[in-house]
Amino acid sequence: MKKIPAFCNVFKAFIKEWLALRPIDQSRLLGKPLQLPLSLELCFLKESVNHSTEGLLKGGSKRRATPLNDVSNPLPENAEWRQVVLRNGTTKERQYTQGWSIDGEPLCKLCQGLCNGKLAKSPEYFEDLFCGLACFQEYRLRTSGRALRQALFQLERGKCAQCKLDCCKLVKHIKPLPMEKREEYIQKAAPNIASRKKLLDKLVREPTDGNAWHADHIIPVYKGGGECKLENMRTLCVACHYEVTRAQHKELKEIRKKAKEHLKNALNQQNDKASEATEEIDDSFLLVTVPGSAYSIGDGVTGNAHERVAE
Repeated sequence: MKKIPAFCNVFKAFIKEWLALRPIDQSRLLGKPLQLPLSLELCFLKESVNHSTEGLLKGGSKRRATPLNDVSNPLPENAEWRQVVLRNGTTKERQYTQGWSIDGEPLCKLCQGLCNGKLAKSPEYFEDLFCGLACFQEYRLRTSGRALRQALFQLERGKCAQCKLDCCKLVKHIKPLPMEKREEYIQKAAPNIASRKKLLDKLVREPTDGNAWHADHIIPVYKGGGECKLENMRTLCVACHYEVTRAQHKELKEIRKKAKEHLKNALNQQNDKASEATEEIDDSFLLVTVPGSAYSIGDGVTGNAHERVAE
């Protein structure tokens, strides 16, 4: 490698770009022939049936998780729903709803494609209800916040995407310490968390991963980032997540304020137009001419009536 400087430079550039990628992007590129720049390689990856390459549900969603009744694709024609019982001999029997064709073939619980696995017709585990691992994983991520967090941990190992704090390492170090020593260690290792008393006290009392880091939506749920895949998730320590959430609440408050003002102005304009239309109405067509009446105007009979009244 040292004898070929050009090759050495390309190799160094590749390593630099690879290390700069998020773990989720690294996992998507594993096993594929690659060339620089790696950002361009990510653009060529195919979108899934339901999600874009950024992990967002196509069309966007403002729901955190998909209700179980909505997650499956529509049942195709010539198919019906059946109750399926899982029997693996180690846990209690569990019953699930699954689509089956009229020919007696089980359909994937997510995409409604045919299930061709060995245990498809006599499933023992929940994953046997799907056509493959990809559909099984997407189903779990879209319906379970816990599954989403677990999958994120497998990729990023609890390292904050912003301040780079290794939250798992922090928890591992403070767990065996006595209470009075935990706060002292956190102040040295994680000053951002230590600066937030509520977050600090919670982590000191219960040194768990859940009190050290959170799974955060890169595109917020209120902007259409709900029901997403891992590509739209990132690990944030509780201090960074607090700051991000506070900024989003402020932004959301401004959005709602502007929406209320816009609605108020629209209603006022509508009322003004209605008032103008009322003023412009010519109500003369409501008058009825009655021959001989003193209150009728504009004909000869009316004139005679006025004269007689005057007399």
